Amino acid sequence: MKTSKKIPKLSKQAFWDIDMKTLDYEVHANYIIEAVFQFGTFDDLLQVVKYYGIEKCKNALINARFLRYNAMAIGSLLFDIPTKDYVCLTDRRSRIPF
Repeated sequence: MKTSKKIPKLSKQAFWDIDMKTLDYEVHANYIIEAVFQFGTFDDLLQVVKYYGIEKCKNALINARFLRYNAMAIGSLLFDIPTKDYVCLTDRRSRIPF
């Protein structure tokens, strides 16, 4: 299902390791959201939230297998996500050997 919304023009900052022309904004939505929240600019973040909407961004962050702590902090502040709800944080805690 393709969206009729205008595709955001994101900086290369969060996508230094890939050819951005290969991104499908629907198929790779979670990857794009996670990358922007972790490594993107503030403008990238605003564009991604505008394009995908709050709920899709929130769900992508909550269900990410790995997020840097700064991305979780931004998500918690913007979307009122309790840290206990992040799957990646719960998974990290379960792997701590003590």
